[in-house]
Amino acid sequence: MNQRIVYDSMGISGRLQVVDRGHRRTMFLGSLPQTTVDLKNPDRHTGNYIPLLHAGSLFNPMPDRALFLGLGGGAGVRSFHRAYASARLDAVDIDPNVIEVAQEYFFVPEDERVSLVVEDGRRYLALHPSTFDHIILDAYNQDGYPSRMYTRECFALIARALRNRSMQKREHPGVAVVNAVGWLRGNKSESVRIIIRTMQEVFASVHLFEVPLPPWRRLLGDGNNYILVGTTTRRIGSPRVLRNRALRNPSMKSIAWIARRSRSLPDVRETELLTDDKVDRGQLILTV
Repeated sequence: MNQRIVYDSMGISGRLQVVDRGHRRTMFLGSLPQTTVDLKNPDRHTGNYIPLLHAGSLFNPMPDRALFLGLGGGAGVRSFHRAYASARLDAVDIDPNVIEVAQEYFFVPEDERVSLVVEDGRRYLALHPSTFDHIILDAYNQDGYPSRMYTRECFALIARALRNRSMQKREHPGVAVVNAVGWLRGNKSESVRIIIRTMQEVFASVHLFEVPLPPWRRLLGDGNNYILVGTTTRRIGSPRVLRNRALRNPSMKSIAWIARRSRSLPDVRETELLTDDKVDRGQLILTV
């Protein structure tokens, strides 16, 4: 299939390209694909992990305000914009080119509910007093993970920016939703396991959801997307409880299936903790 490069530049996050193949458009940072959109039907999910970014709604349904740390092509923002009709959505990305490309080539909504900010995610968390129901960490650059966005210190900033809220006589915790790419077991699993270990150091509870992977990709030994949800309270419930709770709530029925993607956390007690000082000294770096 013929391909056409419609955008090519160097930015803070690395080389940024937009490539069209037929009716599919993909954003690349370096060689890593970030977002793909179907030009004939932009609302159709082409990234199979995007629907699972809503896993936080199993714990804190119908968020009023959500923050995205890392924009990419904005597929997550578009999905939340459709799903939560009154929610305010803030998205922060360190690279102004990424925001411009997302707006021009990837149909990111531009209305009073969406705010796109050029800023380092950690600096934004440190300087802005706003609080959020959901914070979605989906930050990548051309090398993979920007490791300082996944340290204990950064997760502490995220936890501080989360708020609990009462809804239908139930207390709902603030949730951090993390898209972790890689392997859960085996000799390539270090990065995902480090993220889990570090989140457990900060959040009252951590939950794992596995994105569906086609059988042929499993045979090839490909990595996968794992959605991790950290909550500010510990009393959450089993996957069955979460699913039944979602089914009882008309506004949540569409995401009840996500509870079936819940998986047991691996034992990461012997895994290293990711801290700022280890990253700054080059002792521990996350890789995809």
